[in-house]
Amino acid sequence: MTDTSVHVTLWQRQVYLVRPVTFVRHRIPAAPRAGASSEQDVLARALAHELRGALGSLDGFLRVLERGHAAELSPEARRFIGLARSSAHEMSRVLAALTDFTRLGSHELRPVDIDVDELVECVVGDFAEAIDEAGTEMRLGHLPRCTADPVLLERVFSNLVSNAIRFSRDSDMPVVEIGADDDAFFVRDNGVGFDPAEAPRLFGMFQRLHAGGGVGAGLAIARRIVERHGGRMWAEGVLGGGATFWFTLPGAAS
Repeated sequence: MTDTSVHVTLWQRQVYLVRPVTFVRHRIPAAPRAGASSEQDVLARALAHELRGALGSLDGFLRVLERGHAAELSPEARRFIGLARSSAHEMSRVLAALTDFTRLGSHELRPVDIDVDELVECVVGDFAEAIDEAGTEMRLGHLPRCTADPVLLERVFSNLVSNAIRFSRDSDMPVVEIGADDDAFFVRDNGVGFDPAEAPRLFGMFQRLHAGGGVGAGLAIARRIVERHGGRMWAEGVLGGGATFWFTLPGAAS
């Protein structure tokens, strides 16, 4: 593959990337109407799928250029290719999170009676390696049973526990507590916390208050799941003094 053919192919891919954006701009109405949210979710998933395919091809071209022309590339050129590939991978992660978030809007809930203690023990077990690496003390209180979709409820606890471990790992003695109070579940950590004034941003899609996190979708996804069950989620925290994430489920009973 010559340098010219690479540039032409990448240019064609850029044109391809623009087309879905133009399509969405014309399809999504400016004013909300009945069913608009569902339609936008479908369009967002379609757009994310197309863009992920395009990014995959772009990464493939860069990989071929990086490996097939290694002898011809300067260290600076290889560094730029590496940065471009890292950006493509990060964007793919963002698009995967967007697909995940929008899919929740149409996911059919399959509520059953759940032993939440057992479910949380499984979630914590999934993080055994991360817990050992961070030296985190896990404190598990008794949790009330509830009626919910077990797959989605596990996702809520998984997202909250993952964040708690990540943002408390630099504490002298990291502690993550999972419990319930007045039928509201909570996940608490003694990590970096957050400025209470920034609380409204916590559950926004792709919002990250601290460096070193994921793509900023975990809390938005968790809250959407809780709200789909008819519950609510909120957070309390102090900058440098840890954070507590609460959520309620109408089917919870002590």
